[in-house]
Amino acid sequence: MSEIFIAPFILFMIFVAPLWVFMHYATQAKKMKSATPEDRENMEQLWKLATVMEERLDNLESILESNNVDRSNDNV
Repeated sequence: MSEIFIAPFILFMIFVAPLWVFMHYATQAKKMKSATPEDRENMEQLWKLATVMEERLDNLESILESNNVDRSNDNV
């Protein structure tokens, strides 16, 4: 009795299952390609935060450079 199911099972595993898996992941990839409005809003917030952090870093670097210039003038 189990011999009757072996051939269809093998055919299913060779032809149907790989195609099924491929189509599943292709559909998932299509869903992930498009950004939702929530994703875009999050990206805008991250962009704004990155800009603010870059400004703060530039200010900190200028402060540290001015301190180094003052110290190097003291040593001379």
